Amino acid sequence: MEEIDFETDSFADIIAKDDRYNPRAYALLMNVIRVLGGDNCDRHMTGEDILDEFREMTLDQFGPLSYRVLVEWGVKSTEDVGEMIFNLAESHRIGKDEGDTAESFAGGFNFKEAFLGPYAVGPCQTQRRGDFPIWACKGKTMRKLPFDKAKLEEIASKWPTPFHIYDAKAIRENAKRLNKAFAWNKGFREYFAVKAAPNPHLMKLLKDFNVGSDCSSMAELELAAKVGNTGEAIMFTSNDTPADEFRRAWELGAIINFDDTTHWEAFVDAVHPEGFDGRVFCCRYNPGPLKGGNAIIGKPEEAKYGMTRAQLFECYAKMKAAGVTRFGLHAMVASNELDPEYIIDTAKMLFDLVVAVSSELGIAFEFVNIGGGIGIPYRPDQQAMDIFKVGEGIEKAYNDTIAAAGLNPLKLFMECGRCITGPYGYLVSRVLHIKNTYRLYAGLDACMSNLMRPALYGAYHEIVVPGKEDSGETSVYDVTGSLCENNDKFAIQRMLPVLAPGDLVVICDAGAHGHAMGFQYNGKLRSAELLLESDGSVREIRRAETLDDYFATLDFSSFVD
Repeated sequence: MEEIDFETDSFADIIAKDDRYNPRAYALLMNVIRVLGGDNCDRHMTGEDILDEFREMTLDQFGPLSYRVLVEWGVKSTEDVGEMIFNLAESHRIGKDEGDTAESFAGGFNFKEAFLGPYAVGPCQTQRRGDFPIWACKGKTMRKLPFDKAKLEEIASKWPTPFHIYDAKAIRENAKRLNKAFAWNKGFREYFAVKAAPNPHLMKLLKDFNVGSDCSSMAELELAAKVGNTGEAIMFTSNDTPADEFRRAWELGAIINFDDTTHWEAFVDAVHPEGFDGRVFCCRYNPGPLKGGNAIIGKPEEAKYGMTRAQLFECYAKMKAAGVTRFGLHAMVASNELDPEYIIDTAKMLFDLVVAVSSELGIAFEFVNIGGGIGIPYRPDQQAMDIFKVGEGIEKAYNDTIAAAGLNPLKLFMECGRCITGPYGYLVSRVLHIKNTYRLYAGLDACMSNLMRPALYGAYHEIVVPGKEDSGETSVYDVTGSLCENNDKFAIQRMLPVLAPGDLVVICDAGAHGHAMGFQYNGKLRSAELLLESDGSVREIRRAETLDDYFATLDFSSFVD
């Protein structure tokens, strides 16, 4: 989410006629309209659509201060939002249909429940947010960390901040939990999405639980091989695939998952196989408008991934004609999804497709890979997906479709990444400066090159200040890095304990798509990765980059006198 621009429009003409609402409230509402309508602010939107996006955007921007900010701006109910919408329409900033009325905003939701509810907790107690423990105390919700301030200071004395650190014990327990949820399927296997956390030490840890490697590039294939995942322990799911990657996947014995029907010919041209005996091939299905997507991966019909239903049948027919005898089916249509029914419905969709393809083409499937996409509760008011409910729902769908059609046994594969390591990785940083201008800024020694999700997706990451969890003094900060980009912010208008230079700050849920998405813009160097073991010991699993690393690919010889 981009920061709201409060300066572009003063709304003076509206305020002159109706001064009940602060101009900043109108700026917020116009941002809502732009998000819903894209470039077309005249596109018709329902009151419900506007109120839903208004609530989400306000919570994203102001967090626990949302209710207080809105009240100070004069916005105390959904009816007030309706009044503002009609003021905007009358000023010709947005369009209006003849049937639109302010009454359509009446009773939309209770403001106190919507904006105070997510942050309201009772007396000090230990609670759980799905599988992730939190502390609830003094009216605030704080993540329970696997280390305290003293331990972090000890770690930081050896490995200077910023660094990423992963909780090995929690990751192991999580892998066990996933396997247990799908123990009913004797062929079940999780293929860890290497892109989420491409560190061989994490991959090796997961390998102990029969976790394979979901790879999409040459480097990821090599990482898998180095930790001992070869053969059918690799699921190679790529797109726009170079010939050398097809060749390497073939050499390693990987299951090859085609993203497009033309990739079969591209693969054959690259590899020139003498035969296909014993090798497994798979196709990636894109259901298009038959299946809704979500904000991160987008609508399936607009996504670059996968084949249509007709192309899928065509590709399997070509492979069968060439002599392939072992087949799988794959789909991945969402990312960071928290609704268990979405994952269950994806499995149902694929089971139905297995029956259809098997019947029409006379081929037998060995497995279905339902993809990953299981999300984690980044926000304090979200709940972790109940993986056992997902397992039970998919088991029922399997019995109703696959077993009923006589197509069992059929192995079930997944390729989760985020939900495996995400909640158990932390970006640890220090406050460098506190700046007080039009806002209060807490500048860290980390930046978006260490964690770019907030800048890229407007993503929320919980922030904990070790040693100040019980502090009664708070302030509202923009938490920033030092890149020459204004979106280099880990949090916008976030209420935190009063910060001072030198304070340690822990950014949670950074164990997936965190260090992995790092980059070197502005000459920033990628940080170290550490592993916290069950006995409390810590070891380095990736050293921090140095300036020598940064300059290693440059030739300065011509500049020497």
